[in-house]
Amino acid sequence: MNAERSVTALEERGIFEDIVKEVAGEQLDSATIAHVYEEIHHVIESHQDEEEPAKLDYTDVERVLTASGIDNVTKEAVERAFETIVDDKNYELKANSVIPKFTSKSIKIDTKVATITISPQDLRYIKQVSFQGKRCIMIEVDEDATIEGFTLSTETLLEKAD
Repeated sequence: MNAERSVTALEERGIFEDIVKEVAGEQLDSATIAHVYEEIHHVIESHQDEEEPAKLDYTDVERVLTASGIDNVTKEAVERAFETIVDDKNYELKANSVIPKFTSKSIKIDTKVATITISPQDLRYIKQVSFQGKRCIMIEVDEDATIEGFTLSTETLLEKAD
């Protein structure tokens, strides 16, 4: 038999993450990750009327990463990442496999203290910041936050003058 093993969506997501890390490095801010997910979501939406699901080859990934504001992305670097990770520069990723479900709370942010779930479209409202020498997760909200029916009081943080 000459059948190829089918790659699961979870494996494809891992491949995509590894390719992005290879090209952009291990650390990205939440706004950049949100842009990457939005760009891929647009690709998926633009292919909705087609029979075949949207796929991403190395040129598509290069365009997505560049449009997302990641510095120093080149076609050659993305091509090399595909070669390194999947041993095939012509490999195509299924677009809907590489991002979490866009409108549901499908992303988990795990810390020692808490697990936060959020949708990819709201990821831009999350930041990891340093405050008084400690790493903190900051979430921008439009309304009062409640915990177990109690409205949280709002604290004003003073910015340090440089």
